[in-house]
Amino acid sequence: MWEVNFGVNDEPNSVDVHPLTFNVAIGFKEGLKLFTISSEGLKPTTIQFPMKNCSSVRYSKFGHKLIAGSSNQIIIINPYEQKITHSIQLSSGYNVK
Repeated sequence: MWEVNFGVNDEPNSVDVHPLTFNVAIGFKEGLKLFTISSEGLKPTTIQFPMKNCSSVRYSKFGHKLIAGSSNQIIIINPYEQKITHSIQLSSGYNVK
């Protein structure tokens, strides 16, 4: 069992594990951060994507896409190349029912 301590400003909003279980995507108030899974636990990477109040993260079925969302923005990321492939700006936010 691992224990991960985050800073006061780094409270996780959403978490998803890559289907091949080598990366973890965590959405925070200040953005999306990727972590690597190792035998010692989660290791932070230098890969971060700015997104205010990242409330939802999800890897695709095969892990070739990572989708992150906030109340007014959705980004689609290629996790292997570590770059944003699409960004959608929403004018009034979205409601999930």
